[in-house]
Amino acid sequence: MSLPVALTPGTLIGGHYIIGNLINQGGFGAVYRGVDTSEKNRPCAIKETYDVTPAARRQALMEASVLFTVRSPHLPEVYDALEVNGRFYLIMQLIEGQNLLQLLRSRAPGGRVGEQAPGQLTSGPCSEQEVLSWLLPLMDALQELHSRRPPVMHRDIKPGNIVLTPNNTAVLLDFGLTKLYDPHSSTQTLGRAVTEGFSPLEQYVGKTSPQSDIYSLGRHSIFY
Repeated sequence: MSLPVALTPGTLIGGHYIIGNLINQGGFGAVYRGVDTSEKNRPCAIKETYDVTPAARRQALMEASVLFTVRSPHLPEVYDALEVNGRFYLIMQLIEGQNLLQLLRSRAPGGRVGEQAPGQLTSGPCSEQEVLSWLLPLMDALQELHSRRPPVMHRDIKPGNIVLTPNNTAVLLDFGLTKLYDPHSSTQTLGRAVTEGFSPLEQYVGKTSPQSDIYSLGRHSIFY
């Protein structure tokens, strides 16, 4: 399946958001650099969702509503949400840096992460101090999400969704699978919601809880 054509830099969205370079693109959407001309050309990230079916729109609004109401240096801030020409857009804080997966690949032999047998490595590519400096603040951010009523679950914690800023602050991104915890419900998005090595077993059968997020984040301790 071919991906939709990326927006051209300079495209105007919502009257005052200008599309810049493409950051990332997948089958469900794209993320661009952008600027908000109504806020003195404030840099921003513009997340475009291709699917605007009722279910996809509810999920996009869920992501927006969660980040609108949470303030943490370890979570991105959402500035705006809008629908234009059949596409849904989130205007968010632009988080500069490299994600943890990129860092690990730069340090692992041959750029491979997680492919070595347990007996082949005596230590991971990161120091214990480094990993704890990332994971402990993210645990606090999860505590903020899980303390809501009902609790908010991220459900997609993995190295590619943790960005390390130039001052080494860890920021958890991509709330596209966010869900409010309901012990009596299950998810239908199994294909998107599972990351081998980081998703807990219950996620493979469509059941998640706040503890699933704790497991996924805790799995990152294998990197030291």
